[in-house]
Formats: sequence, structure tokens, C-alpha cells
Amino acid sequence: MTHAHAHLSRRQLLALCALSLAVPSVKATGLANRAVGWLSGTKGRLVVVLVDTSSSITADDGRLYESALQAVLKGIKPGDRIVLGEVADRPAPRFVAHADHRFTAGGNSLHDKARARRTGEAVLADFATLRSNRTRPAQSTLLLDTVLASSELLAEGRSRGQTLQLVLLSDMVEESRERSFARAAPSADQTTRIVESLRRGGLLPNLAGVQVHAIGAAGRDAAHMASLQAFWRSYFTSAGADLRTYGRSAGGLEP
Repeated sequence: MTHAHAHLSRRQLLALCALSLAVPSVKATGLANRAVGWLSGTKGRLVVVLVDTSSSITADDGRLYESALQAVLKGIKPGDRIVLGEVADRPAPRFVAHADHRFTAGGNSLHDKARARRTGEAVLADFATLRSNRTRPAQSTLLLDTVLASSELLAEGRSRGQTLQLVLLSDMVEESRERSFARAAPSADQTTRIVESLRRGGLLPNLAGVQVHAIGAAGRDAAHMASLQAFWRSYFTSAGADLRTYGRSAGGLEP
């Protein structure tokens, strides 16, 4: 008995056998495999990857971002989904996902590996397109807006019982008309006021259960970077998320 079948009742196993006999043999294995996953509660993982394409992003940043995405792909399993989005000058109401890829299983391990490899290659191709399709880099970095917009995707995954991950490939420097973190990072008091203002305005996203990884975080100097990290830690904690990675390493994304 396989690990997946160990979680099924005798009645459910009999139902699966009957289902396999009731359909053509070519399709039976894949159908039964999907049914086992459904009955055993396999939900998969939703990974929302937001890529900063603003003018402050360097070639070194781009290489770090690609390494981070490769690390995400190493841990991919059937049932997982990766959505790519852009962090730039697009406000929350105009956010559009750049690409949406689902990793599926058909029941044949060799075919599943080949399918996963092709899907992973498509993710990387879409990532490259996302980073190169702008005629000019964005002059604003609307991180707060983009995270808010992505919370709708994460809510969809939450409703399905998926593991939720938000991967921010960005220097984490918010640059908008309302807030410019490049000039100065918010103090502790300013952070409290900003978060409460977002909460009162209905602009603090619900990120309950979301694991956040900020890869590529930077700053003018070590003190500036530390102050920015303090702001984002407070922001994500207030939104119900768990900020697991913050810095210049993708090590936290390794499976």
C-alpha cells in the first residue's frame, strides 16, 4: 500500500478500483491518481512571485532573482502553482498576473517529470520576458500596491487549503508619491502610523498563513537596510504573514 493510499478508507479504495475499471485503461491510471490526491487531501502549494522591474534594479539583482526562481522550481511538486507578477509603477487596481503555471500529475512518474521540466522551462521563459519587455524601466516602485493586489490570488489559494508563499524579488525600496523609502526608511513611530493608516483605509492585505520571502533586499547602507527590514517585518506581521527570508540570499527557498 502506498503512502497516499494509507490515508484512504477501505470504502474509498474500493471506489477507486471501481472507477479504474469503469473507464478505458489508458485513462484509468491518471484518473485514479488524481482521485487519490483529492481523497487524501493533497492541496499543493501556491507561489506568487513578484518581480521588481523598476530602474533601481541592477544586472546583479537580475541574476539573484533568477537564482531565487530556480530555487523555487527545485521544490515544485504536482499540484503546485506558480504565478508571476510585476512590481513597477502599476497601482493595485491595474495589477495583472504576467503568467500562471500549474504543475499537474497524470499518474506516470516519467511523464510527470517530463511535464514538470517543461512547465519549469516555461516559467523561466516567462520570467525572462517579464524582465525584458519594458521599453523603459519603471520610475516608481509600488510595492505596497502590488502586495495588496496579489492578496486576491493568495486568498484563492487559501480557500483551496494550499500552502501559500509570496516571493518578492525586489530591493524592497517603496517609491511612490505617498512614500519614498529611498530617501529615508520609516522610523518605528512612522511605521506604526503607516500600518494603521493602511488598516483604517482597508489597504492592509489579509496575508494570513502566507510565508514571505524577500530576495534582493538592499539599502543605501547597512543602517538603511536594517530600518527597511524593520518596516517590512512590522507590515507583514500586521497583515498576518510570516516573513521568513529577507536579504540577498535565496537560501531560504531551497526545498
